[in-house]
Amino acid sequence: VMDLSELKNHLTSCQFEKVICKNRGCGRKMISKIISDHETSQCCYRIVSCKYCQFRATFREIEDEHMKVCLEYPNVCSKNCGAPGLTRGTSKSHLRECPLEVVQCTNEECTIKLQRHALPNHLADDCPYRPIHCKYCDFQVAYVKNIYLEAHMKVCPKSPYV
Repeated sequence: VMDLSELKNHLTSCQFEKVICKNRGCGRKMISKIISDHETSQCCYRIVSCKYCQFRATFREIEDEHMKVCLEYPNVCSKNCGAPGLTRGTSKSHLRECPLEVVQCTNEECTIKLQRHALPNHLADDCPYRPIHCKYCDFQVAYVKNIYLEAHMKVCPKSPYV
């Protein structure tokens, strides 16, 4: 049995006293013995940092909202090229250089579409509209129009054979 002064003293340190969570928005009541763990690691209203961008908000806001839009959230290339280190924020710009993105041939008349990594070889060796040059002057023509180059070479003023 305790007297009134001992009871007041006991109540200030009693581990079974009901207390309210201090995290703004929570308001849950629980025994003081477990409140510290609740406030720091269980409460959905505790303030935490996003593990990707360090944005600070409540645990609930991070999990329910922020993770859906975090620009630093890890991502993979939509073309599955395996590029490392992509995030939500870099994925779109990555497609402008992704080797597996399908691109249009850069030669004006060519309508061929191919993966970006194949474009240099296509432009150098395969494109029917790749430029071919007179070996004596600056005259050039598309490969498909090679007949024009052959005709030019017969009359090229810089040709040693004219």
